[in-house]
Amino acid sequence: MSTTRQIEGVVADGLGKAGGFTQIPWVRSQFVTLAGIDPHPGTLNLQLEHATQQAHWRGWQQEVQSPASNMMLAPAAMLPPQVEGEAQDCAAHVYAVHVQTDSAGGPGIPAALVLPAVPDYPADKLELVAALPLRAHCQLRSGDRLRIQRCSPLRLQALLFDLDGTLVDSVAAYHVVAQRAAEPHGITVTRAQVSRALALNSNFWDEAVPADDPRREALKRGMAEQAMRDWPAVLAAEASMFQGVRQSLLQLRAQGVRLAVVSGARREVLPLLQAAGVMELFEQVLLSEDVSRRKPDPEGILRCLSLMGVAPDQAGYVGDTPIDVQASRRAGVRSVAVLGGAADSALLSTAQPDWLLASHAAIANVVRGRD
Repeated sequence: MSTTRQIEGVVADGLGKAGGFTQIPWVRSQFVTLAGIDPHPGTLNLQLEHATQQAHWRGWQQEVQSPASNMMLAPAAMLPPQVEGEAQDCAAHVYAVHVQTDSAGGPGIPAALVLPAVPDYPADKLELVAALPLRAHCQLRSGDRLRIQRCSPLRLQALLFDLDGTLVDSVAAYHVVAQRAAEPHGITVTRAQVSRALALNSNFWDEAVPADDPRREALKRGMAEQAMRDWPAVLAAEASMFQGVRQSLLQLRAQGVRLAVVSGARREVLPLLQAAGVMELFEQVLLSEDVSRRKPDPEGILRCLSLMGVAPDQAGYVGDTPIDVQASRRAGVRSVAVLGGAADSALLSTAQPDWLLASHAAIANVVRGRD
């Protein structure tokens, strides 16, 4: 049986029917849940021209999950909803992969390799689903060669976590505090503007205040100061830990993974961790007051690892934005990106994390302690 992690194929034209399939509500939802992929309409087809590559693909299909070994993760099952009286079809297996490119310095663009559960499905055909339009994004043409690499479990001594948008559901709180500061000035701050600013490490007010407003700089400064004053009360009222965080952390600890926090959040967030009963699960908690440089600078991650006595190549970092992935790469640690925070699946895909997951709840499935 082949255990290679890579398969190479040739970009091929499809039938043009996959766009509708990937946008069926239950299909789209399961791609997000199983692979962290909110699919761009359609699939990218690869033709396996050589017997060797077809043998590699058969090997992938025969792999089974074995937590005690270095084998790859078993594919996830995509199952259609059960509706009485209706024929069931469109079931499939989903493999988490990277579409390898030479850009961004990462492992490749996260994608889902889909194997439909239909009789006599062609042995020389692969279908890829991604959050990005792969042909356009990678500038691919029919006949181009392309490599995909199977995602495999991360074996780590330590896993470090961002807070906002990763463990703490706080994006709505940022929107509330921004809009509260802006309203007296007749300015509207949208949820999309807030999410974009958090994801890209930019400023809410840059988009919200018109560029030709003569009060622009004074307004931005005043609203920022007001938001800082309001933030502790808004955070306490509007933010909470994501559901099930404690269970996810306990599972990681049980699998031999040491845990810590490295976040740009301020100390007002600590009561949330204490109330959720997770504070004692972290060996270290480094917040904005503990570092001099913000992410994507790796200062916080590297300082935390030094305090824990863990080498960067034995660690990973979990976050919800491209900034978090960039900080991981600069620190030399593995990156796990999760949805539910500031950035969407497409934006996170451009950053090329080692794993793209629906939420913290899936992390224990792909991260394991070192033997």
